[in-house]
Amino acid sequence: MRKLTNDLSNYGVQSLSLTADSSALAPVTVDQQPNLWTVDLAGKEQPRQLTSGKRVGYSLGLLPDGRILESHGPVLSILKPDGSDPQPLTAGGEEWVSDPAPCGGQSIAYHAFRGGANEIWRVDADGSNRKQLTQGRRNLLPLCSPDGKWLVYVSNAIGSPQVWKLPLEGGAPTLLAAEYSLAAAISPDG
Repeated sequence: MRKLTNDLSNYGVQSLSLTADSSALAPVTVDQQPNLWTVDLAGKEQPRQLTSGKRVGYSLGLLPDGRILESHGPVLSILKPDGSDPQPLTAGGEEWVSDPAPCGGQSIAYHAFRGGANEIWRVDADGSNRKQLTQGRRNLLPLCSPDGKWLVYVSNAIGSPQVWKLPLEGGAPTLLAAEYSLAAAISPDG
């Protein structure tokens, strides 16, 4: 076995082809460029592409005023409704940020991997008042209640993943589902 490439390309393993005499290998590289679109759920307008050819984040969220939350690697940003003018909300130190969850329009909860721990954090929509909400090193997938007063999240802190509830302003968490749970959802009426 020997290394054939020395670059950072993503080669599609299903697309490798070897010549009959084994003298040449032809791979196909995969270059993903996701774009951001908006779609009218009522179907009255055509889908509209907001970005083109630029890398959009791994996790998205939508604020009540139409602004877009986007996380990409270590940065959580807020974008205008047309996808422009990204403004970072995280201050640094995070190795990975994901799952932005709007909390009543004024705050945003998100998951951050920082210092070897997965925790839930909160930040105001203007980037101020960052606060770590969970302790336990294995907390993921935050969702805020419609009134923005509390959040639910999945915690692996005591073994298997379970759903917990926590006041957004801080306080003691409450176990909601002791059963093995990979995700949660909050109904529109809370």
